[in-house]
Amino acid sequence: MTFILGLHSSFSGTSHDSSATLVLDGVVIGAIEEERINRKKTSVAHPPSNAVRELLRMNDLTIKDISLVVSDGITYVGMKEKVKAWLEYEFGFSPEIEIIEQPKAHVLGSFFSSGFTEALSISIEGVGDGISTHVSICAKDSDGMLNQYETLYSADKSKSLGNFYTVFTQYLGFESVEGEYKVMGMSALGKPRFDLSSILSFDLGSGDIVSNLSEVESEIKRTSLAEPAFKKSGILKYCNAEPRVPRNQILQEHFDLASSVQETFRSTYVAIIKYWVERTGLRYVCLSGGCALNALANMDLLELNIAGIYVMPAASDRGVSLGAAFWGSHLLGYANEPQKSMFLGKSFSNAVIESELKNCGIPYSSPNNFIKSAAEDIAAGRIIAWFQGRSEFGPRALGARSILANPREPGMKDHLNRKIKFREEYRPFAPAVLDKSYSGKYAQKADLSKMTITVPVEPSEQSKFPEAVHTDGTSRVQVVTDDSHPFSLLLNELESSTGHGSVINTSFNLRGEPIVDSPSDALRTFFSSGIDVLYLEGFKIQK
Repeated sequence: MTFILGLHSSFSGTSHDSSATLVLDGVVIGAIEEERINRKKTSVAHPPSNAVRELLRMNDLTIKDISLVVSDGITYVGMKEKVKAWLEYEFGFSPEIEIIEQPKAHVLGSFFSSGFTEALSISIEGVGDGISTHVSICAKDSDGMLNQYETLYSADKSKSLGNFYTVFTQYLGFESVEGEYKVMGMSALGKPRFDLSSILSFDLGSGDIVSNLSEVESEIKRTSLAEPAFKKSGILKYCNAEPRVPRNQILQEHFDLASSVQETFRSTYVAIIKYWVERTGLRYVCLSGGCALNALANMDLLELNIAGIYVMPAASDRGVSLGAAFWGSHLLGYANEPQKSMFLGKSFSNAVIESELKNCGIPYSSPNNFIKSAAEDIAAGRIIAWFQGRSEFGPRALGARSILANPREPGMKDHLNRKIKFREEYRPFAPAVLDKSYSGKYAQKADLSKMTITVPVEPSEQSKFPEAVHTDGTSRVQVVTDDSHPFSLLLNELESSTGHGSVINTSFNLRGEPIVDSPSDALRTFFSSGIDVLYLEGFKIQK
């Protein structure tokens, strides 16, 4: 047995989303984000010490059982020495270490996970190892071994789509790395009346990104993600919207600027991908990097002349550890298995959960059929917290650590935003729908099971989950395909009892916190919010 440990480590105030992935003979057996355990969202300047420790514990291993450690950071001076010193400090030993370029980890992680034999694999992000956009062709032979990895195009940070979005995210009063989702949601409530194409565009003639980011980026060298990334005077040349002070009121001019930012990003992002699809003639596309989580922009890709799109569910830097581990597995001669499930984190036995409940003096029950009980609660309009099996790897709750609600209950979206998530009232929610119940036309072209692509929702479908359809008639639909998971069993029960196999599915966390990981996290979050019922595996807790 050959164990490969993939790492994405943060050793500075500008690196984020530390994680670790464990691969055994080409099969991913675990992947954990550091933030889930240390409870510091994005885990800036934190190496994945807890994540590695948990992966070893879960598999009854020690660090000496690891054959190879692979980390990104090849452009950072002394990165191998840093990783070695950290491993020796935390675990008393360091296996052999290989360093890989971050964009390579991104594109290979996406390609190997997809299951495609040959694909155009593209990473688009802020910047990683000096590269912001990386376009490649990846292919496997009949034995599943990588036999082609060809770089077609690379762009440095001066042409970064991710940095473009970050500049305006902070200008609009949100934190970088996390606030980009909020700007994307805002865009539907504004009009793209500001022309930002001089800052960012794509030249179809040369096949190059055209950028004047220096006009709007701060001239101060940032040593922390908390520092402002924008230059106010530069941005005001393109719009009349003053920067929003964090937590101040959002004005219509801010919504319009968000819409303009999204439109500029979307047009550039789609043009890049469309250009390389047409130039290569490849029928399958894999996407990674933080920009690939812009589900709204991904919607336009559904119209391309391709057979399939795969967006890496952990597309941002947290997914680098998976690509790094896959690369290490390839180096040691193993064919990597496609990664169909993202339920790769920790799980907890009933004995551990019951002990936690008793220690805290919390009353609970054990319904004979907790699936049916949960379905009845949702149908009655109650909001439930759902904690089942192994936690998800990536930023989306896919049904293991979720807050669930009835998408046909009038006013549910506003109630969830105001009383449960404590977040901006305009923020949309996503529906989770049984595969057999969803008839959307794009389900065959793209993997819609991981909440990575927004789709236009036909009127006939909107009536099934009206509170999970955004202002612009779109929704980030999650089509549930894993029939064996408790989440699928719950949706099936709902369909049997109500005729509707769908729910609002949002992450089990409060504003500013990581998704819950442990029973204690779940209990604290439950009692700190307006959630009505908590299902901890088969245990039911009520207020």
